[in-house]
Amino acid sequence: MKLLRFIFATGKTTQSAKLIFSNPHPKAQFVSKISLQEINAQIQQLETQRAQLQSEAYKQRKEAMTSVVQELIEKIATYGITAKDLGFRPVKADTAKQARKSAGAKIKRSGKTYTGPEGQTWTEGTRGRKPAWLKEQLSETA
Repeated sequence: MKLLRFIFATGKTTQSAKLIFSNPHPKAQFVSKISLQEINAQIQQLETQRAQLQSEAYKQRKEAMTSVVQELIEKIATYGITAKDLGFRPVKADTAKQARKSAGAKIKRSGKTYTGPEGQTWTEGTRGRKPAWLKEQLSETA
């Protein structure tokens, strides 16, 4: 630093200043310039390597899972474990269908309920238009 201050202050260069500026730092020799194409090639290579490693990890996981499932099946057979023992409830197909249907749109019945001449009922506030028999009943009372 003192040498640089001397050079800037006096404007004269000395022999040691010429040596410093002509020989860069020793670590600077190892830094090389890399082109954009080389960087892209390295990125592509690393992406390919990453994809291969992910594929290999997936295969290993699948193999491990297969062996674990096989071991579980053997132990279930050995000890006679049932779905009920594991806490599973058996579900009938009809029950599952009913659950899906009941989970659908439910009609909220609120308001007056009218009864028709043949025993049919219609509740005010439900979906759809009023039936003809109800229109006739309402026009007669009005």
